[in-house]
Amino acid sequence: MDPAGCISEAQEVLRRTLADCPRWREFCDAPGQEAARARIHHEDLPTPATGGVYTKTELNNYRPYAIVSTAETGGLTRSLESVGTSAHFDTSGVLWLLVGAAVDDTLSTVEQDRQFKNFVGQIIDDLCELCGQAEVEEYLFFQRIRLAGGPYRYSDADDAAQGEEITALIEIEWGPATR
Repeated sequence: MDPAGCISEAQEVLRRTLADCPRWREFCDAPGQEAARARIHHEDLPTPATGGVYTKTELNNYRPYAIVSTAETGGLTRSLESVGTSAHFDTSGVLWLLVGAAVDDTLSTVEQDRQFKNFVGQIIDDLCELCGQAEVEEYLFFQRIRLAGGPYRYSDADDAAQGEEITALIEIEWGPATR
C-alpha cells in the first residue's frame, strides 16, 4: 500500500532523503536510490521467513539496515496558524531512524564503535546537507536532529541466534521552520 496522509508520507519522505545520502549508499554498497531504499524499512524489518524468530542468516542479509518509524510520543502535531482572515494547519512531528549493522570481527570493539559513530555522524551530516536544499521538495525538512540512543552493541552472548550487531537511534523533529 502506498503512503497516504501526513504520518506515513513523512516517513516515506525520510526514507527517500536517507536513500540519497552519499554515506548511506556507500555504507550499504548501493549504486542508486532504489538499492539504498531497499535497505530502509518502514516500522520494522520484514517478517521472518518462518513467521517466528529471525535466523542469524536472515538478519545478516538485512544488515546494514535502517528502520523509519514515528516516535511513540509526540509523533505528530497539527497546529492552527492564522493571520488576519486566513488560517491553515502546520504539521510537524518526530520520526525515529534506527540504523543497524553487523559487527566486523576483524576490528577491535573500540575501533568498531569509533567506525560506527563516524558513520552515524556522517549520516546526520548528509541529512542536514539535504535538508538545506530548499528547492528540493522531496527531501524532509526538519528543525532538529539528534542521536537519541546508542550506539548499542549486541553480542552473541546476548543472543547467539541473532548474531552480533551495532545500532543507533536518530531522532528527527520535522515540520515547518520556526520563525
